[in-house]
Amino acid sequence: MNKELLKRYFQNTCSPEELEEVNYFLSHPESGKIIQEVLDEEWATFETPKLDEKELANYRLRFLAERNEKLNPKKINPLWRKHWLKYAAIFLLATGFGSYSILRNHNSQTNKVVFLESKNPNGQRSIVTLPDSTIVYLGAGSKLKFPESFTGNTREIALEGEAFFQVKKDHKHPFIIHTGSIQTKVLGTSFKIEAFKGHLFTVSVATGKVRVDQNVALPTKHLNSLAVLIPGQKVTYNAVTNKASTSTVSIDDLQQWKLGNLVFNKERMDEVAAVLERYYDVSIQISSKEINAYRVNTSFKADESVGKVLQILSATANFNYNIQGKQITIKRR
Repeated sequence: MNKELLKRYFQNTCSPEELEEVNYFLSHPESGKIIQEVLDEEWATFETPKLDEKELANYRLRFLAERNEKLNPKKINPLWRKHWLKYAAIFLLATGFGSYSILRNHNSQTNKVVFLESKNPNGQRSIVTLPDSTIVYLGAGSKLKFPESFTGNTREIALEGEAFFQVKKDHKHPFIIHTGSIQTKVLGTSFKIEAFKGHLFTVSVATGKVRVDQNVALPTKHLNSLAVLIPGQKVTYNAVTNKASTSTVSIDDLQQWKLGNLVFNKERMDEVAAVLERYYDVSIQISSKEINAYRVNTSFKADESVGKVLQILSATANFNYNIQGKQITIKRR
């Protein structure tokens, strides 16, 4: 199949004879690989507006979803419906419920694409089931955005924050998570992503194989490979230095996080404090650089109170703490 013909198909400029040829091609299973190549090439030359990393990732989601709708046209039901939860079932992990919102792509020239959004405030976690039966353990202070249904050759979503994924295996439809300028691509596996703004980005693999790439815009759009990971491996990317490094990770620690437990493996106290703020919905102020640099190596059960956690940490890190409602101050002894 001529790739230029497929590009004209996406641009609605095919003749009736060419449409017949393309439709015949699309009926064959081997068409998927070539279509994906065409979409990647079209995106590489596509003039995108000047957007920040998060907006650019969402723009790419819409770009692909619109073209996937053309490959697999279907009727979009009204925006508000009683049965929409079947696409995004939430189960409670902590007190309270995560919030959902539904967004539409407002492009009058194409079929409208419905996106669902699941958002957890601090102090809360949830489990989200995606349209393909992939299960996402969404962390506190995190947000997940995904289409109402996966209709094309890829399954693409966007994440802000942290989550553990159990991806439904489908070799014909790669699963891609967009986190700012980074995309993580899998076929069917389980892994954890941490992507909080202002913090190091990490991907840790429990099962299967995971590819992590960086979307580079200049001088031309392309993917810069950061790592290909197998179970027990982790990649850490520093957006400030633009450097990535790989290391080992405990698969059991990943499973513990999925269960809602807190696991710290030689992490700085200021990073631990950031985790506790999201987990317990509190604000922590540390007045000592020495305490910030202290390395924490311990774990806590999901039902442990913030007071009990601080009591244990203060004994090992040698600090005093004060809790006033949701405000916590930590000082040297």
